[in-house]
Amino acid sequence: MLCVNVNVDGVCVQLGRIYLDMLNVYKVMSENVSSAVASNGENVTKQPLMKSMRTVKKETLKLISSWVSRSCDPQIVRFCLFVCMAELLPNVL
Repeated sequence: MLCVNVNVDGVCVQLGRIYLDMLNVYKVMSENVSSAVASNGENVTKQPLMKSMRTVKKETLKLISSWVSRSCDPQIVRFCLFVCMAELLPNVL
């Protein structure tokens, strides 16, 4: 198995960077879709750009979910997703 002697600190820092980027992508896409719907009505969701934004949101969640489900060590997942995020964003969490 590949997951042996993993540097937990390095994993958390890297995951923290990627995780925050993915959350930001999700947030921006959500805001854009919501804004477009508020401005132009529900029909705007049928436009190709809006469909693409919704696809990006879904794929972002799939990526995070996939990493979590395939992780070799659930403790590292919990540690990285919660403890490291609290350290990276002390005023938010």
